[in-house]
Amino acid sequence: MADNRVSLLLKRGIRDPLLQGPLLSPLKEFGGVVFPYTPQITYQVKANWRVFELTHTNYQPQVYSKTDNPSISVTNATFTAATEKDAKYMFAVMHFFKTVTKMSFGVKDPNRGSPPPVLNFSGYGDAQFSNVPVIITDFNFILPNDVDYIKVTLENGSVVNVPIKVDITVNLLVNMPLNDIKNNFTLTDFASGKLIAQKKGYI
Repeated sequence: MADNRVSLLLKRGIRDPLLQGPLLSPLKEFGGVVFPYTPQITYQVKANWRVFELTHTNYQPQVYSKTDNPSISVTNATFTAATEKDAKYMFAVMHFFKTVTKMSFGVKDPNRGSPPPVLNFSGYGDAQFSNVPVIITDFNFILPNDVDYIKVTLENGSVVNVPIKVDITVNLLVNMPLNDIKNNFTLTDFASGKLIAQKKGYI
């Protein structure tokens, strides 16, 4: 049976070098973040039209300009820590979002200059969201002061306290490859579902 849970995965999955370190190792099983509870998802897209200025008319014609990239907001994304394994996973998720919103930088980094990675967003079945290439524009979480905290030792020996419950918000922008759009997109194929069936992220 297909896994229709909401996920944000690295494109190289479990083989990605970012997941080889000890702090993100709890995510290696999936190749990124799989949301354990159903989050709230807001999908938004905007078609931009501009006014074609004519004199002596009561109704100005609208001229199409462009359609913006779709945006996806994942809110009320709850993570809980009832066990030590859950606590390590929660910390790994928070560290993951800190990591994938940074570029490669520094003289010791062989990939210096590379932007933050493009991720694959999926959820609710192939015809809804399937391998949608996205970039994270921002994320946030609150470490609440009205819940208990669990002390856990991470794989690198660090000791951290994590709350038994945390909510994370992640805002995404769809980032389709230009070459694929140029060579494969037609409105008819999109409307018929042919592009969706390719699981390349057309939404």
